[in-house]
Amino acid sequence: MFERSAPVAGAKSHGVTALSPDVAAEHLSSIVADETEGATLLVGEHGLGKSHILRTLARDHEALWVRAVASEHEFALSGIDAVVSALHPEMAHQLGHHLSLRHVTDGGLYAAAHDVLDVLGGLRLPPTLVLIDDLDVMDDQSIAILTVLLAHLGGTGVRVIASVTAVPAGMDSLSSIRLGQLSADAAERLLRETGPVDTTTGRLLLDYSGGHPAVLLHQLSTLDHHQRQGHRPLCLPMRWSPELDDVVPRLTAAVSPREHEVLLTTALGPACPLDALVEMTGAEELVAELIDEGVLTLHGDHVSMEDQNLRAALLRRSRRADRISRHATLAERLGPVSPELASWHRGFLSSSPAVVPELLEAAADAAEAGQLRMAVELAESGYARLRQHPNGSEQAQARLVWVLQRAGESALAARYTQWARAQQLSPTTELALATAELTATLVSGQRMYDEEVEATTALHGDVYPDDASRLSLILAAGHLSRFELASARSALTASERLTIHPRLSDIRDALEDVADALDGRRGRPVRPRRTTDPPEALVLRAHAASLREEYTRARRLLTTMLHHPGLRERSLVTVAHLIGVRNELSAGDFTAARRAIELWAADPPWIRHDSSTTDLVAAWHHYITGDIGAAHEAIARCLELAAHESHPANRATALALRGAIHLMTGDPESAVADLRAVTVLSHEVPHPSLLRHWGDYVEACLLTGRASEARRAVTSLERLLATHPSRWGDHVLARVKGLVSAEAAVTLLAEHIASLAESSLHSYEGARSLVCLADRQAEVGRTSEAQRTAANAATIFDAIGASGWAAHLRLRPYREPAAAAPASPLESLSAAEREIVSLVREGLRNREIAERLYVSVRTVELRLTHVYRALDVRSRTELTALLGERHQAA
Repeated sequence: MFERSAPVAGAKSHGVTALSPDVAAEHLSSIVADETEGATLLVGEHGLGKSHILRTLARDHEALWVRAVASEHEFALSGIDAVVSALHPEMAHQLGHHLSLRHVTDGGLYAAAHDVLDVLGGLRLPPTLVLIDDLDVMDDQSIAILTVLLAHLGGTGVRVIASVTAVPAGMDSLSSIRLGQLSADAAERLLRETGPVDTTTGRLLLDYSGGHPAVLLHQLSTLDHHQRQGHRPLCLPMRWSPELDDVVPRLTAAVSPREHEVLLTTALGPACPLDALVEMTGAEELVAELIDEGVLTLHGDHVSMEDQNLRAALLRRSRRADRISRHATLAERLGPVSPELASWHRGFLSSSPAVVPELLEAAADAAEAGQLRMAVELAESGYARLRQHPNGSEQAQARLVWVLQRAGESALAARYTQWARAQQLSPTTELALATAELTATLVSGQRMYDEEVEATTALHGDVYPDDASRLSLILAAGHLSRFELASARSALTASERLTIHPRLSDIRDALEDVADALDGRRGRPVRPRRTTDPPEALVLRAHAASLREEYTRARRLLTTMLHHPGLRERSLVTVAHLIGVRNELSAGDFTAARRAIELWAADPPWIRHDSSTTDLVAAWHHYITGDIGAAHEAIARCLELAAHESHPANRATALALRGAIHLMTGDPESAVADLRAVTVLSHEVPHPSLLRHWGDYVEACLLTGRASEARRAVTSLERLLATHPSRWGDHVLARVKGLVSAEAAVTLLAEHIASLAESSLHSYEGARSLVCLADRQAEVGRTSEAQRTAANAATIFDAIGASGWAAHLRLRPYREPAAAAPASPLESLSAAEREIVSLVREGLRNREIAERLYVSVRTVELRLTHVYRALDVRSRTELTALLGERHQAA
């Protein structure tokens, strides 16, 4: 049977989960940080990036590097000699000479391994990291010795990470990490290193390279400048060249004639109907076996080859005449059962101009059926021929773009809209494509340019008023999503002059409602919902209700919209889920927000369009679940993209979230820097949820001794809330007024909390007020009261799903002063460092400590390094021994 392809990221192979190379590197880095002895194997095919991962570890950590050389395989013990030379150069010759005198029987090699262990134990090495690249190409005797050695490294101070293509016999029991395909983010970083590459082109290359780094880079090298920039179609599947046979040798394995018949027939198209494949090949049992083994994948009634590298290699090794003959047979047989695939196969048989609209119509049909890879292959093929036959396909192009947009595939819709608009088009097609392009811009969060819309509406508005009005409404929606009120109102005015259709009037009224909500104006009288209300209007009215802090009404409107009989667009469902996320976050219900985020992320597009909004939602999710390191990474990506998109609202929200995290983790100095920027941005974007973060800013200022700055912030917040009233804003204002009144802070905060209704107290802002009160009570020596207040706050945080805040609050030292004790080096440590020391004593590893404290592994490493220096110890073992001595002395 044909050898199964390598597992993709997240799949399981031989009981080991396959990880993206970037995830594997992070996991190995955390293993190194634990400074424990042992060995880990990094398993993966040639070209997946094993050597790159080891080089990254060597760069970030002090390590000894051993590179196995295949040409030395015939020299016995050359591999173990290289390892010993790296550990202790002076002893390498003597040890190698000693080992060379032993018998190369199993018993002799076993004894040699223990000789090496004895030597390592006698060296009393400090914690030492040894990286061995391509261990499995060493000589057989060295591999046999290392098999024993790596399993018995305890007490030697040595941590070994070795890369192998296949796990050597006897090493199966060692801890191992298996590499799978690149993640999308890692692939983009790799592609960026090669120069500018269009994002959508990069994502398609990632899919068609199987996430294999070497294949991905080779495929990129075959593209011309226009293809790299996304201005010209790709040839899909990507062509397989002879150079790649050495990169992925598993694809050179021989297959039986019957297997070749099945696989090549499937490889000729993006998919093949199962019945047609069985009928053509007469190999029903073999097809079933290939599906069971994962070589073929069954989607409904169609079979496809998920491994595009295998598919491309099979096509290269087949004769052109054989392929053409099979295309002809498939085109004839599939016509009645799968017109889209029949069009694909006919495209290889004819150069007629009629093939272009047929391919593009087939692409739209495939996208409508959810067969996106098939749709893309048909579309790329159709556009490749469009340069020779530019006429007769306008309607097909417009339909393809809108089908993709309705399916939520905005990145693909934007790609084909750009190509279509480069041609001479009729006014109706021009308006349809302009609307699709602007919709993709809206979804992606990119900046919109009013001049382009104004020019299009001026040219065609008199003849096609509804189409031109729709353009202006999308423009207004884009400006409102970025809190650009003046531009949004201008676009709404332009739409009002053009609109005829009642549906567009409903949508415009809903957009006016959103603009009024952002502007702090009262809502218009709420009219009963009608069955004729379009889903777009419902989701916009839900957004307006959420901005006015009418969270329950927003939930009802969103639920009605999601069950609307006229809802056909997946992209609109995604927008509704996103507004639901923001609604629950603004309401302070983190449990509901987490559920809303999971709904929003449940059905991602095939080709994701990067945006600062996507990373912002990811940051919220990590914050809610307590993964602070991942939250910081997502915020950093969000800020980078927000700058590229000129999106001040997302930038302000990301900075506000990071400031809150800094406060939660006890870093008020960093919080001041972020939240100060938020106060500047919120003058331009006076969103209620941003104004609430002024409370965090005041708290951070007071914690860092900036009392004057805190008082000025309170005055500014009061002025802003006068024009942009907010129930939560008033709550925050009362809290910060109490905070800046140093002498009366406890009294004022207690009075404010006592005045709150139960629903307001049992909320995120209510719990934050309790935290501030507990801190002030502790400052004036009322420790018992502070403990009770903090416990109440932690209970509320738990109830609303703010687990990070609850965990960090329970670590705060609201304790009675202890009696004076004999001087101890531990007293020189900070509270955070002592907390880490106590967890080390419990036997927790660095990653476990990071998860317990809701901080990054890097933070634990830095604090532990300071502990080592302060206590004059060199390792975890010495630290644990020191703690044991202190305990016995006590």
